[in-house]
Amino acid sequence: MVMGFFNSLSVRTPLAVIGGFLYSLFTYEIVTLLDLPSQFATCCAIFVFLFYLGSRLLILFSGIDSAYYSIAFLITLIVDGSGGKPAGNIIQSIWNSFFSRF
Repeated sequence: MVMGFFNSLSVRTPLAVIGGFLYSLFTYEIVTLLDLPSQFATCCAIFVFLFYLGSRLLILFSGIDSAYYSIAFLITLIVDGSGGKPAGNIIQSIWNSFFSRF
């Protein structure tokens, strides 16, 4: 039931736009942290946004039924950053709790 919700056109299109925006912000931050010019960072962010949006819309309209997990990954990065924790802390915690059961 949940996967049917995430695979509907009315949900995946805004998620593709939001994901493209978040990935472009992430790209912009990485490029600016490397002390490259802001014009280059902006161009990279726009390229990533258009590439991500285009690829997601291509997958959406091709009829391929794929899971949509990249927004969840970006949200964990944002939560880690806002909490002052290293990037990937939430993913590492999930990974550790999953494998601690085996």
